Amino acid sequence: MSLVNCPECSQQVSDKAVSCPHCGYPLKSEAPPGKDWFERNYNRIFRLAIGIPIAIVGALLIAAVIWIFFVSRAGMMP
Repeated sequence: MSLVNCPECSQQVSDKAVSCPHCGYPLKSEAPPGKDWFERNYNRIFRLAIGIPIAIVGALLIAAVIWIFFVSRAGMMP
């Protein structure tokens, strides 16, 4: 680990730092080089593409069970 000067404020900063702790100047890109937006966000996209339909189906099943329960109870009342 070595120290380098920040290009913005000229303070010494670790060469492993993502941004300058003194002024916040970004020293390294957060994304690995050569990766586009889709590759960086693939897991998030996959979770949304699978999670949202599962949540909708789950909510519909719960609503159907509740509706069947109340309809069957209403039929038993005199």
